[in-house]
Amino acid sequence: MIYLTGDNLDISNHMNKYFAYLLGFLWADGNIYQGKINKSIHRIVLEINENDMNNILPYLLNGFPFTGNYTRQRKNWKPTKIINTNNKYLFKFLYENDYLNKSITPPIKILNLIPDNLKYYWIRGYFDGDGCIYINKKNYINHIVFSSSYNYNWDFITQILNNLNIKFNIINTISKNNNKSSALRIINKNDIIKFANYLYYDDDLICLKRKQVKIYSLYKEVCHE
Repeated sequence: MIYLTGDNLDISNHMNKYFAYLLGFLWADGNIYQGKINKSIHRIVLEINENDMNNILPYLLNGFPFTGNYTRQRKNWKPTKIINTNNKYLFKFLYENDYLNKSITPPIKILNLIPDNLKYYWIRGYFDGDGCIYINKKNYINHIVFSSSYNYNWDFITQILNNLNIKFNIINTISKNNNKSSALRIINKNDIIKFANYLYYDDDLICLKRKQVKIYSLYKEVCHE
């Protein structure tokens, strides 16, 4: 866990697997806020499904000691859990590494700070937050999908997939309502397994269990074909 004091402000020097996973998850689902008038006001927030948060909260808190932790129940929504912090040093670190503009900017800066042996933890956090795995055995459909803004630069993932010889496609879509989006898809069952082998390289428990179990069910199916 990272503890910051007046003499201990360089967050990048504290990189470990928990922090790398947290940074990937924050890129997917986290938000940072800065006051429009008073720039000294800042907040880092992560809000996700309560069950998912309960699953991964120990890993996130091992990455950074968030100070706020509470559950919210909105009408017609499943309960969500929120963690947050006003830590100015973490905010500065995230701000300098494009987390304020992550919907349109690829994570080049932050990935350059993460050692190669920890990068898959960042990708795992990003997948757990923003990736979707869809399996429909009846219709023989197996997809892993990442979604983002229209014409998003997916190079940070495509480079990994090319190195692993994994086929993928990228589709930019404009709906009838003029909603624009981009999706990167892995649609071959064996390629999904290759990605799973990269994602869960060391079989570490730092992950969202429901997604790991879903991928492993496909893995067992392939092994018995």
